[in-house]
Amino acid sequence: MNLTYRFNPNLKSIQAFSLKAQKAKVKLNQNENPFDLPLEIKERVIQRFLNEQWNRYPSPMPFELIDKLSKHHKISPDRIIVCNGSNELIYMIFLALDLKNMPVLIPQPSFYLYEKITKILGGKIIDVFLNDDFSFNVDAIARALVDNKPGVVGLCSPNNPGGKSLKFDDIKFLLSLSDAIFVIDEAYIEFSGEKSAVELLDDFPNLIIIRTMSKAFGLAGIRIGYALTSKEIADEIRKVRLPFTIDRFAELTAVEILEHLDLVRRNVDYIIEQKRWLYNELCKIEDIKVFDTETNFLLVKTFESETVDMLLEEGVAVRDMSSYPMMDKIFRVTVGTFEENRYFLNALKKVLVKVKKN
Repeated sequence: MNLTYRFNPNLKSIQAFSLKAQKAKVKLNQNENPFDLPLEIKERVIQRFLNEQWNRYPSPMPFELIDKLSKHHKISPDRIIVCNGSNELIYMIFLALDLKNMPVLIPQPSFYLYEKITKILGGKIIDVFLNDDFSFNVDAIARALVDNKPGVVGLCSPNNPGGKSLKFDDIKFLLSLSDAIFVIDEAYIEFSGEKSAVELLDDFPNLIIIRTMSKAFGLAGIRIGYALTSKEIADEIRKVRLPFTIDRFAELTAVEILEHLDLVRRNVDYIIEQKRWLYNELCKIEDIKVFDTETNFLLVKTFESETVDMLLEEGVAVRDMSSYPMMDKIFRVTVGTFEENRYFLNALKKVLVKVKKN
C-alpha cells in the first residue's frame, strides 16, 4: 500500500537525517566538547533530581532555568524561550513564521536544518554564497536584502560549517537594511573573538539570537537550547511551543552548570589553545589545505575523497562535509584534548602517505 500521497508533498525532496554510528578510538566528528562534567557537579544534580517527584510532569516551561538565564544575560524572562536543544528551537521559530509568503535568505553553506525546515514548510530560499575562504560575503547579503526583500534571514555566526563569524558592525549594518526576522545562531559564540549580537536586541525588535549548551557548556547529551529576542516575537513563538519538552533533569543540569562559568571558560580557553596548535601543525603538512575557524573545529581539504574512511580505519572519526556546497573533499575535525588531537594528526599523516603510494 502506497500511503506517501497522504504526507506533506514537500517531503519528497527531503532526506531523513542520518549519521552512521562510528566506532572509533578518537571521536572528532560531531563538534562535541571533549570535557565531561566533573563528578562532583553530576552528583549535585543527581541528588537534587532524587528529591523530585518522578510521577509528576515537569513545569510547562523551565522557569528555574529561565530565571537563571535572565540573570546571566541581563534580559527579562519574558524574552527568553528554552527548548530541547537548539534544533527544536529552529523548528519552532520557522513553524511560527509565515514561510509560504516570504522568502528566507540563507548564506550557503550553512547549518543544514535552516534549509531543510524551510523546504518542509514550503518556503522559498534565497541563496547567497560565502567567499572562497568561507567568510561571509556581506556585500552580497546586503544586496540580496535590498533586492529580494526576504521575510526571514538565517545567519549562523560563527558559521557551521564555514567556521567564520560576522563582525558585530556588519550584523548591525545588515539589520539596519531590513525589517525581516533575523535569526542569528550563536551556537559557537564562546569560541569566537567577535562580540555577541545580544547587545543589539534592544535596538532591533526583529532580532532572534539562538544559543546552545551543547558546545562550550559541554551538555550535548542533555539537550538545552534557548532564544533571546523581543517580547513580541517570544509571545508568538510560544504559541507553537509544546509544553513539558524540557525534562527536570536537563533543567537541573543546566542550572548547575551556570553556577560554574569559571569551569566553562577554562575548557573553552583550552579548546581555543588546542585549535591554534592543531591548525599550525596541520599547516605544516603538504597536500592538504586547512581553513582556520572561530569555532571548536577546523576544516581540512585533502583532495582525496577516501581520506575520511581511511582515517576511520586508523581509529579516528571525522565528519565528511563534501555534500555541502563549496566543500568537495573537505572534512571537519572537532578540536579535542591534546592526546586526541595528536592521535588524529599522526593518523592523518599515515593516511596521506598511503594515499601517495596508491
